[in-house]
Amino acid sequence: MQMNVPWRKTTQLLAPARHTPSAPGQYDLYPGFPVGSGQIALGYDALAVQLAGQTQVMLDGYGGVLWANLLEQLDAALK
Repeated sequence: MQMNVPWRKTTQLLAPARHTPSAPGQYDLYPGFPVGSGQIALGYDALAVQLAGQTQVMLDGYGGVLWANLLEQLDAALK
């Protein structure tokens, strides 16, 4: 993906990949819920580990997903 080409039409920051919850009773901009250790992974390498060895894979997502970038990064992680 060319990073010199704007791909977002906003100045709003991206949501963080990891977040420390707010104190109880305080507003939490990024609410979350405990799901247990090892249930969620981060990054293309982690996804590649899950997909490696599968004979078929189907990816689904909304229209805002940068599919060309996703496929490029995932392909590199699988090699």
